Amino acid sequence: MADARSVIQSFLHEICDVPASRPLEGGANLIDDLNVDSLALLDLTHALDQQFRVSLPVEEWLEAIRSGRAPTARYFTIDALADHITNLSPRDDGGR
Repeated sequence: MADARSVIQSFLHEICDVPASRPLEGGANLIDDLNVDSLALLDLTHALDQQFRVSLPVEEWLEAIRSGRAPTARYFTIDALADHITNLSPRDDGGR
């Protein structure tokens, strides 16, 4: 399996239009630091779901942030997102 942090960094450039010249540190907050908008965030997490065969609970995370129960950094830094991916079990896609 590819390294989650490297894939996230690559997808941030490819999917979210973060300039390739911008260094991406592990603590970079996708929303607050990199200005990834909500649509791009959903595209990114969908691509990560597909790449790693996981189901990130993004709707729950966004609700926790909106309601003030969690800061964005709990879920949406490069390191936090990579850790969540690493800790999830791959889905069984029936061989697809």
